[in-house]
Amino acid sequence: MKKLKRFIVFVVIFVFVLGVGMSLTDETSNENQTEKIVKAVESVPVKKVVKTESEKRVEKIRGQFSPYDGSHYALKRLVRDNCKNPKSFKHVNTSYADNGDYLTVQMAYRATNSFNAVVPGIVTVKVDLNGNIFDVISQD
Repeated sequence: MKKLKRFIVFVVIFVFVLGVGMSLTDETSNENQTEKIVKAVESVPVKKVVKTESEKRVEKIRGQFSPYDGSHYALKRLVRDNCKNPKSFKHVNTSYADNGDYLTVQMAYRATNSFNAVVPGIVTVKVDLNGNIFDVISQD
């Protein structure tokens, strides 16, 4: 019985030592593989993306509009802040036209009036390329 226990202990220790040795071998091989991957990635040529003026312009214009609902940030803030009840303001849709030096932006919205009736509204403004409103064309 004692011999069996000694044999089992010996086998357990042997397996443990063998496992530790194997894990050390795996770590060094993993490090070698990692180094090879890093060298391969570094050897790949990287193209520098140069944006044209028209791409920069489109990016600048798109930055003025919310990707969530398409509203123009400055126009939405201006209309909401000037409503009778700013909490009732709901954006419906926004469209724009690029006129070279400026954009014409039109926004449809809903808000409550003094009698708590929900009324639709449309506002059209001129906006410079930096997103600043400089002229209100119409407001319904």
